[in-house]
Amino acid sequence: MTIEGPIDIVGAGDSFLTGLGSSLCAGAGFEEAALIGNLAASIVIQQIGTTGTASRAQIIERFREFGAISIS
Repeated sequence: MTIEGPIDIVGAGDSFLTGLGSSLCAGAGFEEAALIGNLAASIVIQQIGTTGTASRAQIIERFREFGAISIS
Protein backbone atom coordinates (compact mmCIF):
# COMPACT_ATOMS: atom_id res chain seq x y z
CA MET A 1 0.00 0.00 0.00
CA THR A 2 1.24 3.47 -0.85
CA ILE A 3 0.09 6.55 1.01
CA GLU A 4 -0.27 9.55 -1.28
CA GLY A 5 -0.36 13.24 -0.55
CA PRO A 6 1.30 15.16 2.25
CA ILE A 7 2.24 13.27 5.41
CA ASP A 8 3.28 14.18 8.93
CA ILE A 9 5.09 11.37 10.77
CA VAL A 10 4.51 12.81 14.25
CA GLY A 11 2.82 10.08 16.29
CA ALA A 12 3.34 7.28 13.78
CA GLY A 13 5.54 5.24 16.11
CA ASP A 14 3.21 5.70 19.06
CA SER A 15 0.24 4.69 16.91
CA PHE A 16 2.04 1.61 15.65
CA LEU A 17 2.98 0.50 19.17
CA THR A 18 -0.53 1.14 20.48
CA GLY A 19 -2.08 -0.88 17.65
CA LEU A 20 0.46 -3.65 18.12
CA GLY A 21 0.14 -3.82 21.89
CA SER A 22 -3.63 -3.61 22.09
CA SER A 23 -3.97 -6.26 19.38
CA LEU A 24 -1.63 -8.62 21.21
CA CYS A 25 -3.56 -8.05 24.44
CA ALA A 26 -6.79 -8.88 22.58
CA GLY A 27 -5.33 -12.23 21.45
CA ALA A 28 -3.98 -11.44 17.98
CA GLY A 29 -0.89 -13.19 16.71
CA PHE A 30 2.30 -11.25 16.02
CA GLU A 31 1.63 -10.84 12.28
CA GLU A 32 -1.95 -9.69 12.84
CA ALA A 33 -0.86 -7.27 15.53
CA ALA A 34 1.88 -5.83 13.32
CA LEU A 35 -0.67 -5.32 10.54
CA ILE A 36 -3.03 -3.45 12.88
CA GLY A 37 -0.14 -1.29 14.11
CA ASN A 38 0.87 -0.44 10.56
CA LEU A 39 -2.70 0.35 9.55
CA ALA A 40 -3.07 2.70 12.53
CA ALA A 41 0.19 4.46 11.71
CA SER A 42 -0.82 4.81 8.05
CA ILE A 43 -3.93 6.69 9.15
CA VAL A 44 -2.16 8.94 11.64
CA ILE A 45 0.50 10.12 9.17
CA GLN A 46 -2.24 11.60 7.00
CA GLN A 47 -3.40 13.90 9.81
CA ILE A 48 -1.26 16.96 9.17
CA GLY A 49 -0.19 19.23 12.04
CA THR A 50 -1.44 17.01 14.87
CA THR A 51 -0.40 13.80 16.60
CA GLY A 52 -3.66 12.26 15.34
CA THR A 53 -5.74 9.27 16.18
CA ALA A 54 -6.95 6.16 14.38
CA SER A 55 -10.42 4.89 15.28
CA ARG A 56 -11.56 1.29 15.00
CA ALA A 57 -13.74 2.25 12.03
CA GLN A 58 -10.80 3.95 10.28
CA ILE A 59 -8.57 0.92 10.82
CA ILE A 60 -11.24 -1.43 9.42
CA GLU A 61 -11.71 0.82 6.38
CA ARG A 62 -7.94 1.00 5.77
CA PHE A 63 -7.80 -2.80 6.15
CA ARG A 64 -10.41 -3.11 3.40
CA GLU A 65 -8.54 -0.59 1.21
CA PHE A 66 -5.42 -2.69 1.69
CA GLY A 67 -7.25 -5.54 -0.04
CA ALA A 68 -7.31 -7.98 2.87
CA ILE A 69 -10.25 -10.22 3.72
CA SER A 70 -13.33 -8.59 5.18
CA ILE A 71 -13.77 -8.40 8.94
CA SER A 72 -16.65 -7.39 11.16
